[in-house]
Amino acid sequence: MNRRTFITGFLLLIFCFCGTFADVSSSAQTGREPVTATIKIGKHSNFVRIVFSTTEEHVQKASVILTGNNIIKVDFQAPASFKTPEKGILRSEAPLEIAAGVRVGVKGSSCAITVENLDDINVSKLSTPARLVIDAYVSKPTKEEKAFMDTQIEGSSIPMETFMIDPGHGGYDSGIRGKNFAEKDIAMSFAKEFGNALDKKGKKVFLTRKGDQVLSIKDRIKAANQKSPEIFISIHLSSKNEFGIYYAPKITGQNQLQTEKATGQDIDKDIANAVADNIKNDFGVNVRRERLPVSVIAYVNSPAFLVELPNPEKFNYDKKTKERLVNAILKGIASIGSKVKGQGASGGK
Repeated sequence: MNRRTFITGFLLLIFCFCGTFADVSSSAQTGREPVTATIKIGKHSNFVRIVFSTTEEHVQKASVILTGNNIIKVDFQAPASFKTPEKGILRSEAPLEIAAGVRVGVKGSSCAITVENLDDINVSKLSTPARLVIDAYVSKPTKEEKAFMDTQIEGSSIPMETFMIDPGHGGYDSGIRGKNFAEKDIAMSFAKEFGNALDKKGKKVFLTRKGDQVLSIKDRIKAANQKSPEIFISIHLSSKNEFGIYYAPKITGQNQLQTEKATGQDIDKDIANAVADNIKNDFGVNVRRERLPVSVIAYVNSPAFLVELPNPEKFNYDKKTKERLVNAILKGIASIGSKVKGQGASGGK
């Protein structure tokens, strides 16, 4: 072996060794244990301070984004785990409340933070010790919102215990359609919102349909009369920018109209008027109210009424507005609750 061949072989050996060392080093780097980021929350008059205590490398690599739906997304772009002094290690992608009005969900090296009434954020990266600091600025409730919160209906003020909510249409039956909406979807969304509000107040709630399915009027009536709720509410959508509240002349098994006195139908009328009055007072709009032979409420044995919500092209259905609307309807029902109580066939099964 001449000298040139020896040198060439030696250099190749060194090159291979360095390449192998680099691969091992890279592998170790990728498989390293995640660094812990400890989250602490501090609440102030107009902002919430969220502090991540972790390594300098993680702080400097971190990206913080305020999304369009007011969620703060933090990504350390390196292996990380998250914990809080109160909850310990966070493992769920579903948001977990770690302080009043602050929820955190984690996934891999990132987390999503939801802060109630969030307006804007300010981000700082600090050293000695290394910290990522997010100041989340929150808006105070308006007078209108505060007045609404002060008038929230308590469950104890509603004597009825069982409700059935009927989201109109479904499946291929879309109801009214607009550029960006279908009546069936608005009805379903509001029915769920309404049902959740009642559930939180300890009430028993049934839905005639729980998803985007076709359900005949006959099936809705059958479901209502089998469950015998103390009150039945059918949810629909108006083609106009107005509310409509309807009650119906009750119909017997022999398809004969009964008189209001014979059936106690004045209860349905009283409910409709009370709900209409509260919506009018709370929203400052006109509410149409009529007595119509609408089958879905006429054949139901329980006290029943139908609500037509305003067209969404002209009415804002954000979360706060829906909460106000649910509250207005419940205030109307509560105001004559003693009359309604017990009118259902058996108060629910």
